[in-house]
Parts: sequence; C-alpha cells; structure tokens
Amino acid sequence: MTSSASSDRVASLLATANERRQAGDIEHAVKALREASHIEPTNAEVQNALKSIQHGEGAQHAPDLVQSYLTGNENVTEQQALQSLHPQKSTAAQATSLLDTLLGSTGQVAPIGALLAALINGSSDARVSIATRIANNATEIYEACFDAGEDAFNAFAS
Repeated sequence: MTSSASSDRVASLLATANERRQAGDIEHAVKALREASHIEPTNAEVQNALKSIQHGEGAQHAPDLVQSYLTGNENVTEQQALQSLHPQKSTAAQATSLLDTLLGSTGQVAPIGALLAALINGSSDARVSIATRIANNATEIYEACFDAGEDAFNAFAS
C-alpha cells in the first residue's frame, strides 16, 4: 500500500471508529482502530483514540443512548443501549445516574428490563447504589425492578 493509500485508509478507519463509538458500538470501533494501528503503528491519533476507549471516555455517550432508546428513537437499538452500559466505561457517578434514569423511566416507550439487568450485573457501582437505596426504601426499589421485568428483577434479587 502506498503512503497516500495508507493514510487514506487510516483516515477512513478513524472515521468509521468514531461513527461506531458514537452509535455505542465499541467493539467495532476498537476493531477499526486496531486495523488502523496495524497500518500505521505510530499514528498518534489512532493511539489516542484506542487509549480513550480503553480508559472509558466513551461513557459520556451511555446516558444519551439510553435516553434515546427509552424515548423510542428509531436510530438507537436496544443492543446499542446495552453496549453503552459496558462496565469498564462507567464511573460511579455515571452508573448511579444511569440507574436513576432507568428506575425513573416507568412511562417510557422502550422496555428497560434488559438494560437495568445489564447495569446491575455489570457495574459494582450500580449494585452499591441499589443496595443503598434498598436500605433507605426497599419497597420502591423492589417495585421498580419488578415492574421492569424478569431480567431486571432477577438481577436485583441476586
């Protein structure tokens, strides 16, 4: 591959990675970045993008994706919302905020059971937050998880 073709391919892969990352598809974003890194191992932009994903800087997209999914945005699938909840991507504050969003989403369009289960099962911070809430108001949390569906209730009960 010529130098120009290599640079063009890396630029294309960076654009693809950015699109996939914003859509919540971290797996494919990393795949594109790894391919770009293979082509140009010393490319600082590629290395920074990989480090950014590895350090969880994509987590700011999780609340937006989850909210878009919950309100019925056709551009966000349940799978994308689930992928955005990857435990390595969330800080304690983000996990608690996502938990608030999910528990407070009773009137939303999309089902929350799988999302709530993924958050509880995948984030120790979410589990700590739920345990604190149980200590303060067990009935409210029990009912919210029960209303969310079997997956959410099983995650809550475990």
